[in-house]
Amino acid sequence: MSRINRIALRRLQCALVFMSVSAASGCSGPVKPVEMNARQVLTTFYELTGGPRWRSNDNWGTDAPLDTWFGVTTDSEGNVTELRLANNSLSGRIRPELGMLESLEYLDFGQSHHWYLNGLIGPIPPELGNLRNLRFLGLRGHVWSNGLTGPIPPELGNLRNLETLELGANALTGPIPPELGNLQNLGTLSVYGKVTHRNRLSGQLPLSLIGVPLRVFRWFDTGLCAPASEEFAEWLASIEHNEGNRSC
Repeated sequence: MSRINRIALRRLQCALVFMSVSAASGCSGPVKPVEMNARQVLTTFYELTGGPRWRSNDNWGTDAPLDTWFGVTTDSEGNVTELRLANNSLSGRIRPELGMLESLEYLDFGQSHHWYLNGLIGPIPPELGNLRNLRFLGLRGHVWSNGLTGPIPPELGNLRNLETLELGANALTGPIPPELGNLQNLGTLSVYGKVTHRNRLSGQLPLSLIGVPLRVFRWFDTGLCAPASEEFAEWLASIEHNEGNRSC
């Protein structure tokens, strides 16, 4: 880990202390629990994802109110509720500390065009499963961009308020976790591949998805397949936009 990354992580550790600590710990006294914690989480995220090189980074890393930082929305109590940083030249890994922003309802690091691509890599942190208020999670990649790897964390099944989950055009591996069947408010699920570079998801779609009220299901260009079940076939047929049709 570089010296800059070590410093950023140390700042976060200090900010998360809720009482005075001994001088041996390197932290210097108590902090405000709500806004200060969010400020330190976001500052660390900024420093470890190439913040100075982002397309837009107005007020990030400053003492300005959080709701004036580009892409950040807060509620009346200072809790961060939205983090909209799609198409913004982010790089590096998604920070697990984002799971501490428990009031988040909207998190978007995806992209929709060829310019200012986010270059996020590495796994999806299971800590994102702590964001129980989340309604939108956008981690959509691009043929030349986001290369998230590893499995879909089963902890995402804890996001009971989630309405949209966008994971397509990455390099994810393994099956769809059956825990996603817990997402009874989910209307859009995208796990499609990159056409020329497949999303490496594979295996049978879990029967637990039956009953999830999907209106949009994009799973083309993957190694996923639908189980030979009449009930599952009826569920797929009920989806208005079912973009994938491979049987096991």
